Amino acid sequence: MMNETFYYTNRRQRLAASMCPGSLLLLMAPPPAVRNNDTHYPYRTSSDLLYLTGINEDSFAYLLTPEGECTIYCLDRDPERERWQGPVMGREAVAQKLGLPVEAVREYPRFQRELATHLKNRMTLYYEFGQNSQADLLILSEINRLNRNARKGDFGPSALIHVRQVLHEQRLVKDEAEIGLMRQAAQITAKAHNALMRHTRAFREGVSEAEMKAFLEAEFRRAGAEALAYPSIVAAGGNATILHYEKTLGYAQPTDLVLVDAGCEYHGYAADITRTFPAGGKFSPLQRDLYQLVLAAQQAAIEKTRAGNALHDPHEAAVQVLSQGLWDLVLLQKYPRRMGTSTIWE
Repeated sequence: MMNETFYYTNRRQRLAASMCPGSLLLLMAPPPAVRNNDTHYPYRTSSDLLYLTGINEDSFAYLLTPEGECTIYCLDRDPERERWQGPVMGREAVAQKLGLPVEAVREYPRFQRELATHLKNRMTLYYEFGQNSQADLLILSEINRLNRNARKGDFGPSALIHVRQVLHEQRLVKDEAEIGLMRQAAQITAKAHNALMRHTRAFREGVSEAEMKAFLEAEFRRAGAEALAYPSIVAAGGNATILHYEKTLGYAQPTDLVLVDAGCEYHGYAADITRTFPAGGKFSPLQRDLYQLVLAAQQAAIEKTRAGNALHDPHEAAVQVLSQGLWDLVLLQKYPRRMGTSTIWE
């Protein structure tokens, strides 16, 4: 795989080429979210900034012009601050990672003072309004101040376009580096699910949902994942029928089925796996029949996931297999039939 600097440079060049003349793109890292008093939630920057920089730090701004000129504002190394808050990359490391000259990476305190210079005489601003109210007010204030001086020949952007209009279409097509990270996230998640299935068999008297969840998430971390892709669902017995069950207050007996819907996040890329298994390692006859039915429905859906098929074809294939299977198991008293966009039970 090529050096990561190649990918960040390539993404930056492609993005610049899609911007309209006389425009400016501005991305700002979200502020840390306060949990309570002086405690914060674990920090995660925006996915757009991760895509363009791979840097997960706050107090960070990314500016880009259609000509490909990129300016970064970030925190520089400061031993006193880092003693309390931990280390940051600093200007030189950021410049090296992104393939930029060091002078293009500036100390973050300069951002507010220099923002008007970047906005001046730009006709269009690409920006993610609505994510950071303080940043929104700062930008609008600087634009208004520039426009009040328009008689002197200077003006601010008159068109505000959400950054997704130029960036998200590009992000749809994954490059080699992204595919590698997605595979790694999936591998870590799959191995953790398998380890949990083996782990629960040792508990002859059953095991709590909380213990299973803790074990699974520890496996994610042990394999190098930085975070959860979403809150894990570990549901035993009847709790598995609750679509977004997150309380983990239940207890699985060896004869119970356990549903686990969980995935890790690895370098900003998420995995998402849902599996159901018997806590004790062995299905009852009915549990086995239902598991095989769901597996057959999944395989039918995969077969319909082909170029040229309609988006709803995999769903319809799975519904047909599930319906017939439940009918054959005498668990379904009515049969669904599709009529337009509705399902009629006969």
